[in-house]
Amino acid sequence: MADRTCVVAGCGRREQLRRGFCNLHYKAFRTYGDPLGVAPAPRRDCSVPGCIKVGQLRQGLCVMHYRRWKRNGTVGQAGSMRVIGDDLTRFWSYVDKDGPLPSRAEQLGQCWLWTGARVPKGYGTARVQGRTVGAHQWAYSIFVGPVPSGLELDHLCRNTACVRPSHLEAVTTGENVRRRNLALAGKPWLDIAS
Repeated sequence: MADRTCVVAGCGRREQLRRGFCNLHYKAFRTYGDPLGVAPAPRRDCSVPGCIKVGQLRQGLCVMHYRRWKRNGTVGQAGSMRVIGDDLTRFWSYVDKDGPLPSRAEQLGQCWLWTGARVPKGYGTARVQGRTVGAHQWAYSIFVGPVPSGLELDHLCRNTACVRPSHLEAVTTGENVRRRNLALAGKPWLDIAS
């Protein structure tokens, strides 16, 4: 009768042989492809090149890169780099002048998209003189002047991320709501007298 011990040198176990291996060596063979295999050391550093952060990994990314990936869809730099300087320089550092044409108001020209921080409804925000303001309000105040009392800004292009001054008009709340409702209904909104 043949010897029914594990084929791994020095083992000598006889229980439930599979492919000539004892339970312990068979499990190692199934897991690692080698009966003497050892688990590879788990990767604990961030998989983004140049990132040296370790611990609390999700999808192979450190917490910072994971949050960027969830928010922006990329692990690259989140938004524009911070620019310190006068208001006009800061403003232009967050503006992309190659935005889309408004779908039902092409005569307005391309939108200027705000690339900085945005609120969930899409409006851009910025810190100006210690206060958080709407990016479109900041643009209007730089290029046109302050918004008259009792009025608010309407995006003629219907793009809340747009900061192009020619796409903004100071109107009453009622007119703004009326234009929004007409646009949502698919009707022209720019021909209505304000």
